[in-house]
Amino acid sequence: MIELKKVIAALILGLLIGSATTSLADSSDSVQAVFAKFNFVVNGEKKEIKTTPLVVEGTSYLPVREVSSLLGYELGYDDATRTIKLEQKQTVGGKPLPDNNINYNDNSEWISVTELAKLVKVSFRADPPELTIQKGDNVKKYLYPDPNVVISNGSTFIKINSLKEFGLID
Repeated sequence: MIELKKVIAALILGLLIGSATTSLADSSDSVQAVFAKFNFVVNGEKKEIKTTPLVVEGTSYLPVREVSSLLGYELGYDDATRTIKLEQKQTVGGKPLPDNNINYNDNSEWISVTELAKLVKVSFRADPPELTIQKGDNVKKYLYPDPNVVISNGSTFIKINSLKEFGLID
């Protein structure tokens, strides 16, 4: 009889613990999410991300590191303050700029001389330390180093404003 009381007490205790665990599980936060495929276009150029985004209740959750990279930002994270930092990459024509103490963060627009020659029908000649751009009788010479000219990864880029000021483009 004592054995039967112990078994019944153990069963009741087990049921109480089991129902408490079930009750706690029901009160925890949970969400339903679905994976979704999206087309990404940045400045007219189609881009792809490797990680599939999640959609929860109509809101898309995208991987910060990949999206920031697509938008031209470098991502940093400070674990101590749990802070995500985005810094704009210094690039010209999608290519990283060299570190030559010229300030490229003045929101200027740049164009490669090759692209300039195609779009505006100008000719150019690069004879370091000089770059010459010509449109008809209008000639502009840049001497390196010049804050209006940068050479990056074998391509030469020029500030569009300097071309406008000189009258080479509208």
